[in-house]
Amino acid sequence: MSIIINPTTLAKNNAVQLLSTDTAAYNADIILVTKTWFKTHHNKSFTDKVGYNCFRFDRCKRRGGGVCIYVKSIIKATRVLFTNTVENAEYLWINFEIGNMSVFLCCCYHPRKPCYSSSELIDMLCMHINNILSSNSNAVLILAGDLNKLDCSKFEIDQGVIQLVNQTTHSRSVLDKCLTNRPDLYSSVSVISSLIDTKHKAVFIESCSKGRNGKTDDGIKQNTAGKIVIYNRSPDSIERLRKAFTSYSWSGLLNSVECGTIDVSTAFSDFYTIVKWHLEKFIPTKTVSVKAKDPSFCLSLLPPSKHYCVKEID
Repeated sequence: MSIIINPTTLAKNNAVQLLSTDTAAYNADIILVTKTWFKTHHNKSFTDKVGYNCFRFDRCKRRGGGVCIYVKSIIKATRVLFTNTVENAEYLWINFEIGNMSVFLCCCYHPRKPCYSSSELIDMLCMHINNILSSNSNAVLILAGDLNKLDCSKFEIDQGVIQLVNQTTHSRSVLDKCLTNRPDLYSSVSVISSLIDTKHKAVFIESCSKGRNGKTDDGIKQNTAGKIVIYNRSPDSIERLRKAFTSYSWSGLLNSVECGTIDVSTAFSDFYTIVKWHLEKFIPTKTVSVKAKDPSFCLSLLPPSKHYCVKEID
């Protein structure tokens, strides 16, 4: 699931066509656009892209603004509506399934001079996230768009999401952001120049399971020659890991976050390092060789009784 965040107007001539070229170049599954400038007179024939479904929220009674999300047609997405909202806030939630994961994605535009207080928007989005997680604690959350100078620390502290974009996207600032509770699903974040004339850079977020040149036209990842680490997932191994996590003292890491000694991003990095160390220590592994001609689905043919899962060696 790769994503392009592109903050620019699509209402001008040929902008949608240029966006289609950007999309094809990066084989993006989902495109988030802020400041679309779409209005009611822009019908589907103007806004639609071949092979994608368009969800849009247009700014009313004032020029500019608006957000939209293009989703590949093979992804069955639906719009999500919440009863609690902030007047004049420009955002759009959708939900779709990827494998066994339920993904809730929000495209949001927070202008420099909003008609609401920033705290109202933050509280509203936090309420939306809480509503989602209360019904599905395993949901994948993605909040992205042109957030300008919105303070996202509350999302990071209260909701446990991580901001993925570290490069400047406008002048010397990071205005276009992507926050998620599953940063492990993404392998790279790039700031790129769009073909559309805009002062903002676009952001391309590539998933771990998909590469620009690593998929066939039908979306199936092609195998490459190399070695695969197979992790033993037997009940005994999982039980050893569980006991190790239970006995480990997390108080130092938690206290550092609460006291402000380290930020949330550093804390997550430390947490990831600790988890990785435990996995390597308590879960047995073995290495197998994979040939380039071996189809990817062969990996799923490992006997279930072996309790193995696989991971490619970097």
